[in-house]
Amino acid sequence: MLGAVKVKKHILFVDDESKVLDSLRRMLRRQQGVWKMTFINRSEEAWEHLQAGGFDVMVTDVKMPGMNGLQLLRLVKESPATRDIPVVVLTGLSDRVLKRRVLDLGATDLLSKPVEPEDLLARLRNVLRLKSYRDELHEANASLEHRVQERTEELIRSRLDIIWRLGKVAEHRDVETGNHVIRVGSYSRVIAEAMWKNRGFVETLFLAAPLHDIGKIGIPDSILLRRGPLSRAQREQMEKQCELGARNLRDESKVRTVFHE
Repeated sequence: MLGAVKVKKHILFVDDESKVLDSLRRMLRRQQGVWKMTFINRSEEAWEHLQAGGFDVMVTDVKMPGMNGLQLLRLVKESPATRDIPVVVLTGLSDRVLKRRVLDLGATDLLSKPVEPEDLLARLRNVLRLKSYRDELHEANASLEHRVQERTEELIRSRLDIIWRLGKVAEHRDVETGNHVIRVGSYSRVIAEAMWKNRGFVETLFLAAPLHDIGKIGIPDSILLRRGPLSRAQREQMEKQCELGARNLRDESKVRTVFHE
């Protein structure tokens, strides 16, 4: 079986001086078979390329006409689409305050001009390795989140199915036919929404309403299915269905206790 095609890492170099970009090309010419490299001399154009996506690292100068390197760095780190791109800053300035600002804005590394080829190559390898680890972590988190979402939806469907079946159990004890429990749940939700109740209340009511007759399970058939009027005692017993249903739904599950032992 053929292995997966390895995609080259893509590095963007930004500097307004063409001589600097040419020097960087020469330094890294042996890496052309390993990395994909793009060289741009305008920060505004670089920002357009970054927004299009596909870059793993950006290397930028600080002092440039128009949008300078600090402004470009700030844009990269503020945008959700680019904030995870590591940025290496090259500068010939010796201002310590400026260097602290560069790091505070989120730069991954800082190199002084003129940069030694070995230093640049080592830093880029380290940054790319860090980016790969971060990408793998993002992919793992996304996969885990997807599995959790699937499991959550499965549990929700299972809970709804159990509630519906419990409601149908009570419905079979009466002369009601059709999807009575589903209608009651749906009507209850519509009414609650019309009353501007909060979402939590609405969803809880939608789940609970189909079980409104669950207490009928505890009512004798002689009373529940009686055709004529009920005596006072029978009516009092019939009215206990709400109390029975509430008790059954409120009591703590014994299954939970068994699993904890």
